[in-house]
Amino acid sequence: MSLESGHLQTYEYGAESMVLRPWKMLAGMWRDLIDNRQLARILAVRDLSAQYRQSLFGLFWILAPPIVVAVGLSVAQQNKILSFGTSSIPTPAYILIGMCFWQVFAQAVSGPLQVMGSYRSVLTKVVVPPEAIILSSMVKLGITATLQIILIFFTFLWFHLPFSSTTLLGIPVMVLTAIFGTGVGLLIMPIGLLYRDVALAIPIVEKGWLAVTPVVFAAKTLDPGGFYATTARLNPMTYLISTARQLVAGEHVTMIPQFLCVVAISSVMLLIGLILVRAAMPLVIERWSA
Repeated sequence: MSLESGHLQTYEYGAESMVLRPWKMLAGMWRDLIDNRQLARILAVRDLSAQYRQSLFGLFWILAPPIVVAVGLSVAQQNKILSFGTSSIPTPAYILIGMCFWQVFAQAVSGPLQVMGSYRSVLTKVVVPPEAIILSSMVKLGITATLQIILIFFTFLWFHLPFSSTTLLGIPVMVLTAIFGTGVGLLIMPIGLLYRDVALAIPIVEKGWLAVTPVVFAAKTLDPGGFYATTARLNPMTYLISTARQLVAGEHVTMIPQFLCVVAISSVMLLIGLILVRAAMPLVIERWSA
């Protein structure tokens, strides 16, 4: 039965893997995305309403992490506990902009797994295209990204930062950050739906990943050698966040080749992730029903 229409649908399963017919699979995925966009919106609104139903401050909690981190680290720098080097913009604004992009990435990674896992009981009883649930996760991610953009705008007003001709280019970079994070999230989602360890490991891995991402430091301040500097330079988020911050602040963009490489990798990861989810979900649902 279709969750949206209530009508019976017939699905045919055979021995041939869908991966052997990738173009047919991609066409089916696109068709399901278009047909279920209304369902995705309904699911996103339902999830957000349930999440913040008993919350006094509601969507403000989406903005809280970057604000708290920026204020805390700025106080640490003022008291000479930490040093983040020099920047053309005030340290709180520098950290806040980086954290806004990181917040979008972090939700993009964990979002697909969380939302798909929350519909486990539904998926074992009702035929729901996984793309509809993934799309609902992306709708919520879009709301988060919009709020982060608004927060960056108010950061510019609060610190009297000048708007440059490249400031608005930070918006497409935030979209690309969401695509990269969603690609990572989709790749780990099938195994994460079967083993709880993945969901428990994601926050831990994200903290380690954040430590080697130039959110509170500038990539140019790292010494050429050393394990830490090498890890930071191999980190795709280094080029997304550094480029985004340079564009937003009107600075000279120094990592264009690496940034374009990450963009290409993100597109491939998203495509592979969607194909993997499409092929793996019938097996995951079968394991859930066993």
